[in-house]
Amino acid sequence: MKAANRVVISAPSAVFPNNASNTLAINSLEVTNTGRIENTQALHVENELLIRSSADGNAGQILNRGNVTFGDNAKIIIRKTFVANQWHFMGFPFNVPQANIFLAGTNTPATWGNLNETSNNIVVQRYDGQRRNNTATSSFNASQGANWANVSPKTFVANQGYIVWATSNITLDFVVDASNRANFFNTSSSVVAGIYDSNPNYEHRNWNLLTTPFASAYELQNSAFHAPFLIYNASTQTYDAVMSTDSYEIRPYNAYLFQAK
Repeated sequence: MKAANRVVISAPSAVFPNNASNTLAINSLEVTNTGRIENTQALHVENELLIRSSADGNAGQILNRGNVTFGDNAKIIIRKTFVANQWHFMGFPFNVPQANIFLAGTNTPATWGNLNETSNNIVVQRYDGQRRNNTATSSFNASQGANWANVSPKTFVANQGYIVWATSNITLDFVVDASNRANFFNTSSSVVAGIYDSNPNYEHRNWNLLTTPFASAYELQNSAFHAPFLIYNASTQTYDAVMSTDSYEIRPYNAYLFQAK
């Protein structure tokens, strides 16, 4: 076994080609928003895995082609930076309840508000595809609230997408412990989409907001056929349409809208 106390990965590409008979054991591992790890053998994190995600959607990535294990009390922390007065499309491959969200690097809980409750650290909304199907209202603009809904209970549910508004520039820790990290390093996944197809107009049926279920970036072209994907463009505050035949890399902890068949 090879051991290290703390390792920070910030390079665009970093590989742990461990000898097959050895395990690389790290007490604390940090992957910055520009860092990437491909684990090909055995990696053990004893205490903390910290992955940074920037406001523009870049995030540290881990592609596991070997075996990753954790200490009994180890935590995974997604440290996400938010820009004030802007919607961020995001989600996680595991459940994160409100009780597991903190001001970065502290034990101070972050406050979570519903739409128009701007005295909180963040405002969180989910996309209501069923409402769109029922009402034939097509607005994607969250401030209008047409197809957006409050989240109850206040939990980021695994593989579902959300929009988050910060009332100030802020960085938050989304923490996962041993109870909820089992599928984090899967290299295959099946995510169930909501089917809402009673509306006679096809454009209003079957809309979902999901996130990639992986700790590494995912090529949307590899998914089952759907059309289209809508990727929020923060700089223009509009959506870029990506067809299922187009190549587009969705990074971890980001969310996208799509219309299921």
